Amino acid sequence: MWKMSEFMTFLGWVYSLHCTDEEAFMAALAEADFTVVGWDAGKLDLCHQYGVKLMVYHGEMGFALEKTDRTFPDEWIRDYNALVSSVGPLTPELATQLSNHPALWGYMIHDEPPEAMFPEMAEYVEAFRQADPAHPPYINLTAAADYDSFIAIVRPAFLSYDYYQWWWGTNSHFSLLEGHRAAALAAKIPLFTWVEVNAGQAEWEADAVAPPDNANKVRQSVYTSLAYGVKAIQWFGAPMVFEPQGCQMRPYAKQIVPLINAEMKRLGSTLIRLQSLDVFHTPPIPESARELPTEYGVQTATPDLVLGIFKHEDDHEADYLVVANKKIDDRRQVTLQIRRPVVAAEKLDKQTGEWTALSVSESGDHQSVKFTLAPGDGELLRVQ
Repeated sequence: MWKMSEFMTFLGWVYSLHCTDEEAFMAALAEADFTVVGWDAGKLDLCHQYGVKLMVYHGEMGFALEKTDRTFPDEWIRDYNALVSSVGPLTPELATQLSNHPALWGYMIHDEPPEAMFPEMAEYVEAFRQADPAHPPYINLTAAADYDSFIAIVRPAFLSYDYYQWWWGTNSHFSLLEGHRAAALAAKIPLFTWVEVNAGQAEWEADAVAPPDNANKVRQSVYTSLAYGVKAIQWFGAPMVFEPQGCQMRPYAKQIVPLINAEMKRLGSTLIRLQSLDVFHTPPIPESARELPTEYGVQTATPDLVLGIFKHEDDHEADYLVVANKKIDDRRQVTLQIRRPVVAAEKLDKQTGEWTALSVSESGDHQSVKFTLAPGDGELLRVQ
């Protein structure tokens, strides 16, 4: 049975690109530290050559996408139908044939199925699970989907959803993280989320100019999600990351996506082994979120923070924290007060992947740790 062992940075909807040099495209993916790409099964060998895993995507289980079904642009619908007509259907039989390929990650079954399709999705999931227990079937939900019903009926290997806060409103970002985190923890499955690459564009305007604070907004989406225990960052989408007629990244994407992917590569081996215990906020407190209790063992007067509290599956003595800055236009000088003896406090350096010591000072009945968070940024800490 599949168990997630590596943090995922995923790029989907590659079918909508028109790059004729597939090797150049894969080289660009690998250079940008993507770990998984959604593409057809014919690209498995190419993915293996560049050290990228493949999520096999042959369309929504082979059904052509009609304009009345979704609000996709006309060119996306055209490209989707071209994909479906050019590859064979994704079936459990094909999964059995592909199951031993070293570049295989899993099988993309459906994106955003309506609730009426959940029983059908359950049948697909079970069929693929029987055909290839080592690689998961993938289904992604809309933010409005009944995830409790989905989990109960479909029994997925993970819970994936999309909500693009900079397009659709920041008010729901944390309430959705709260709900999906709780559901994933109850089901004992990993949580995935999608992040929009261009925070300023209208939903489908891939050519739109990114806002000046795009990198800070994208970074805030990523690190606040990590504080909630997310195990995969999924970038929406390929036409926003790459130029449509070439194999080069769009300038606004190149400014942030490879940097975040590289950071996830360095943090990921630790993040993937952390179990979320609590998530707290410092003022202002978003709707549905919890304020840091005054009796909790970690305290701070620093505003605008999200604090994710974790335990490591192999390190039961230390406390692990992901601390994120909700502010996208100002840094935060963070002081954490630890109400227990502290042997050492460290942060995992996002540039080197090494644990580096933080200074610890004593003050009365607690010990303090100080560090700085850039706008929208976050840090992974270990307190022993």
